[in-house]
Amino acid sequence: ENPIEFVKALKRLTIPGGYVVVYTPHKWSFASLVARVIPNTLHCFFANAIARRESEDVFPTFYRMNTRQSLDLVFSKNGFTPVSFAYLDHVILFHHFRLTCFLELCAHKLCRLLHLSHVEHNLLAVYQNTD
Repeated sequence: ENPIEFVKALKRLTIPGGYVVVYTPHKWSFASLVARVIPNTLHCFFANAIARRESEDVFPTFYRMNTRQSLDLVFSKNGFTPVSFAYLDHVILFHHFRLTCFLELCAHKLCRLLHLSHVEHNLLAVYQNTD
């Protein structure tokens, strides 16, 4: 909920020279866009219906640190240096259902053939505590 306090806590938990690895959905990925228009009170229902997740595995969404720029800004202001960054295709959104899984994999393959970005991707970033 509060990115600055979260990164400050990470700073306290890492030793000087230590690393923090961040893996998070991209703000503009398909699932993130859908989650933003669905009220948090309904996330449990949809997460269970689509991904068969239990209610204790569903958390409120805020999307305050879900772009490279927002991550770099908050981490750099709190004594971290970016080490590595990657956009990773995420192709398991509909993996519980054969047809939708097949269609999602086909869409991913088509995007790769056309040199297009897949509609669903996550961010992987590594930051080093510079103190």
